[in-house]
Amino acid sequence: STVLQDVLNEQFLDPEYRMLGSRLSTDGGVPTCSKTEVVAALPNAGAPVGTTGVLYAATTLDSCSATGATLGTSYHTWSVLNENGVVYLCVTSSNRFIGEFSDRVSETCVETDASGNLGAKARIKLVLPGFSVTALN
Repeated sequence: STVLQDVLNEQFLDPEYRMLGSRLSTDGGVPTCSKTEVVAALPNAGAPVGTTGVLYAATTLDSCSATGATLGTSYHTWSVLNENGVVYLCVTSSNRFIGEFSDRVSETCVETDASGNLGAKARIKLVLPGFSVTALN
């Protein structure tokens, strides 16, 4: 038999589309929420290769109340990198929950030019405890 579970991930953004927090709800479960401590913007078009910056850091709580216990912290950054002659704008998320010994990392990269126009190439990387995969097109 197959068990299906509905999941709703709500993200709350400011007028400049910067992350303020999120709420994750599942069928019959207690929602978990995250709150951000650092909020910054994406780089301007033309950011040089090798440039990095912070988007936000978030604390995940075991509930959506002000007294929720911390489950873990995540860090979200941007970078501009050159891989095999292709320039990518990347967004990387790294988190570790209490009791875990290694980070969970996801990185999504999209080809970009000096004017900030997106190209056709992309790279996605996922690292979980005991598992890692990178996909390119």
